[in-house]
Amino acid sequence: MKKITWFSALTAICAVAVGVSGCTKKELEIPAGEKSQLLLTGKTQKMGVTKAQKATTTQPLANNFETGIYVVNRTSGENVGTAGVSNLKHVSDASGALINTGAPIILTTGWEYDMIAYGPHDPAVVAANGVKVAHGNDMIWAKSAGEKPNAKTHSTALTFQHKVSQIEFELVDGGTTGEGNSVNLAGATFKVTGFVKDGTVDLTTGAMTLGAVDPTIVLTGINNTDLKTDVIYFVPGENLQLNAEVTLADGTTFSGVYKKKFEAGRHYQVKIKVLDLDTDLDLDDSTLLPWEEDEEGDLELGQ
Repeated sequence: MKKITWFSALTAICAVAVGVSGCTKKELEIPAGEKSQLLLTGKTQKMGVTKAQKATTTQPLANNFETGIYVVNRTSGENVGTAGVSNLKHVSDASGALINTGAPIILTTGWEYDMIAYGPHDPAVVAANGVKVAHGNDMIWAKSAGEKPNAKTHSTALTFQHKVSQIEFELVDGGTTGEGNSVNLAGATFKVTGFVKDGTVDLTTGAMTLGAVDPTIVLTGINNTDLKTDVIYFVPGENLQLNAEVTLADGTTFSGVYKKKFEAGRHYQVKIKVLDLDTDLDLDDSTLLPWEEDEEGDLELGQ
């Protein structure tokens, strides 16, 4: 005896009924499911790891750190701009939990959701415009896509990525390296320009769009004990050109250009070698570094 398939059975039913009322297609109904409350935890990629390790080495968010949360219901066709849960402030505690400061987030079991977060929280953020980050500030972003709750409580662990970079500079007497005549860096001043004023992070993808270079942003301030600058956050990009200028106490000025493809979540340590060669700039290739590593790149400045 031959087995009758579901399709042939349906065809047979339609064939019998077609002379009477036809065979109509029933609309697909999304099952109601059960209610499920969302609970969130957060951690961030740890500073000071290699690029390859960055995705797996993490640390807890700082206590009382404020984040903005979006929950996008993919089953009902939402996007980040139409999400019912939009920029809802959560605050981290010492255990790593993100504490909801508003109404509980209720999901439906079996439905599909994207969880998107950024920090620090800005109550003025409009999803369509993304999140703006200014020079000098850190910014983190996380996304967990396609989650389907299947219990009365659904927990999501968010791993945040740094969307900006860090940089620091150190002045070095080129004479001590045997590459030029010694220079006296006591009382020297220095400045670096070429930084971007701000950028915008797309909440859906995490992609950064750079703003314009702002010539009024000037990094100054060398610690005369170790001839180092403070570490600063900056908005990274592919073709940024940083312009360095060092002025000795006697008024002698050195200048040079530092170009690199700067990447988010990275730390750059740049040694500025001041060389008394009475020549143009000699720029060595520099090494891209993870945050808080000991390796470094060099920028040589000549008169």
